[in-house]
Amino acid sequence: MVAIQGYCPGTTVAALGEGRRDALAGVVGMLMGAGAFVALYPKLKPLIAAGGDYGKLTLPAATATAAWPWVAAVAGSVVVVGSALEIARTKG
Repeated sequence: MVAIQGYCPGTTVAALGEGRRDALAGVVGMLMGAGAFVALYPKLKPLIAAGGDYGKLTLPAATATAAWPWVAAVAGSVVVVGSALEIARTKG
């Protein structure tokens, strides 16, 4: 419901505090969803546990590499994508 409204959960609560009545449906939906999860958790627990526990799994551990190349790759990707979006925005 919150995604349909165009809010993220935090801004939904902020919008409600600001007095926007449309956010009330999102807050009620979040509370109902949380309540349903709590009520159904005992039945869902076996399904969740069936996925297995892989422990702390990271890309560096999975690829047997250092963390810094991954950090550099992600940072570089953010810079490239951000720059491309900015160029597209200024041309359009």
